[in-house]
Amino acid sequence: VTFHLRTETCNEPPKLLDDSKTWTKPVELLLGKKFKLEVWEACLRTMALGEISSFKIDKSLISTYPVVAKTLREAFHKDFVGKKKEEKGSHCCGMGLKDGLGHKDLDSLVAKPVDLKFTI
Repeated sequence: VTFHLRTETCNEPPKLLDDSKTWTKPVELLLGKKFKLEVWEACLRTMALGEISSFKIDKSLISTYPVVAKTLREAFHKDFVGKKKEEKGSHCCGMGLKDGLGHKDLDSLVAKPVDLKFTI
C-alpha cells in the first residue's frame, strides 16, 4: 500500500511532526509483514482505495513512532536524502537511543509521549 501521511500531536494547538507530501516519495507499507508500527496497518485495513482519513491514536499504541519517523525522514525527506550520516558508535539495543534520535521533536516524544493524529 502506498500512501501519504501527515502526523500531528493532539495537543492544542496541534504541532505538525511529519508530512510525506514534502518527502521525495510517499510511504509504502507491505501489509502483513509485522511493520514496527502495527497501528498504521490496522488503520489502513479499514480504508477504501483513495480514501483520506484521520486517526487519533493513544500514546500507549505508538511508542515506536519516533524510531519509525526517524527512519522514514532519513530515507525520504528531501533535507536528508543523499546526505551521509555521521557515524557514531552503533548499537542494536536501547543504548542506541542514549544520544537521542537526532531530531528534537522526536526526542521530546520519546521523553514525553503524547497522543498523535495520523491523516492517511
